[in-house]
Amino acid sequence: MEESIGLDERESIFRQSVRTYGGTLHLIRWFAGHLLVLLVGLYFILVGGHPFIGGLVVAASVLVLGYGIISVPWAADTAELHLQDDGKMGLDHVAG
Repeated sequence: MEESIGLDERESIFRQSVRTYGGTLHLIRWFAGHLLVLLVGLYFILVGGHPFIGGLVVAASVLVLGYGIISVPWAADTAELHLQDDGKMGLDHVAG
């Protein structure tokens, strides 16, 4: 037998989905930035002949990724705030 989901539970599920989506997009953006900085650092090490500068840039890429990981909860909070600012939950499109 199928249980009926109430409006409050659907709203909670939708909010959590928005938070997850916002956090995932945030992490993907910072990971892309990390890869870009890492590639520049590897270029300096392997092709450019500047291993010290390349090492510093690779270290900076690790910091970029670390910040991206640490700041995911704030990105999720921001996504939920944007949802509240919209004033609509979008639940009128969810089948009951």
